[in-house]
Amino acid sequence: MINFLALDTSNSIDLLDLLKLFQELEGNINTLWNFFAVVVIALLGYVYKDEAMREDWRTKLGLSIGFVVFAAMNQYALYGAFGMADQLKEVIHARAAYAPEFKGLIDAHYVSSLRGLNVFHTTLIIMVLAAIWIPNIVKWRSGTSAGSNA
Repeated sequence: MINFLALDTSNSIDLLDLLKLFQELEGNINTLWNFFAVVVIALLGYVYKDEAMREDWRTKLGLSIGFVVFAAMNQYALYGAFGMADQLKEVIHARAAYAPEFKGLIDAHYVSSLRGLNVFHTTLIIMVLAAIWIPNIVKWRSGTSAGSNA
């Protein structure tokens, strides 16, 4: 990862350019979150569209594996974008010491911690997988067949 703090930024880029770059990173992060949300909604809609799908454990196993792979790659991309945004925010704060008129604008930009990102994203993944498998778990626990493919 690039250490932005080690760069000599005295003549290379001004504060407004840094803020624009930070805004672009925020846009990328929002796009990644939105893409994750669309995939989750589509996946759950597909699984819950009819009774046979809710009980078809073989199809749901394939969908679950595919979702975990997608979610891991999404989390990896978010982790990289969050890391860059965090580093960039430190540079912006260092630069803002020379431009106090930007203090309010800079303080309005928030970067979540990488640990918080990982905990939240992993929790969402677990919740989605639980929502996919709850009908099967309920049937298995009640002792009835979990669908025609059992």
